Amino acid sequence: MVTELRSAFDRFDDDGEAWCAIVSGTGRAFSSGADVRQRQDRTSEEITKLGGLHARGASIREVLAGQTRMKPVVAAVHGYALGAGLKLSLYCDQLVAAEGTQFQATEVSRGLDCTDVWFMLCDRAGSQFASDVCMTGRRWQAEEPAAAGFATRIAPAENYLTVAEELAAQILTNPPLAVRSVVRARRLRLAELELASRRQADRSLAHSGDFRESVKAYLEKRVPVYRGQ
Repeated sequence: MVTELRSAFDRFDDDGEAWCAIVSGTGRAFSSGADVRQRQDRTSEEITKLGGLHARGASIREVLAGQTRMKPVVAAVHGYALGAGLKLSLYCDQLVAAEGTQFQATEVSRGLDCTDVWFMLCDRAGSQFASDVCMTGRRWQAEEPAAAGFATRIAPAENYLTVAEELAAQILTNPPLAVRSVVRARRLRLAELELASRRQADRSLAHSGDFRESVKAYLEKRVPVYRGQ
């Protein structure tokens, strides 16, 4: 899915007639995140061979990588945006969320490093909120008062996509090159946050016993027992 998204954004970047994109999900959710059984239920040796928990070239952070024209992207989110789904919505330049949409930074509860999400949430909604949801691993809704500033727009569930289209139309009333200068500045800010998070991130957590215990407990539908190892 990530590689297909990246290919779609490459086409968007190259299309002279396309000035703004909207990313949305179908069915009951925007994205429920990575498939735990497929991607995370692996031995340490398999994870090392893969170069991490993502196939090479298939990290969410790479979806908008390589964009040269810096066209604005709006995320239209509904249902659930968990883990990688949350990250994708945070990388987009604007975020329209349907009322009741649930978000979650799943990394910490899975025993993984959450530094990149913490940095991006700090930038959007403040460090106190970022620390709350990243350290507790709890879900939150876009309209939660503590999440003020997290979403650009909060819309009724029945017409969130219409609100996203209206936002895109409003953006398109402006000269596109001037809009892209703002997008370029924001993407530069994300790149700086990404660099800072990489300096702090602990990649070894994907090889920890707590990570494997979290995955097993999730798949076996039981309470995990962590040992700090």
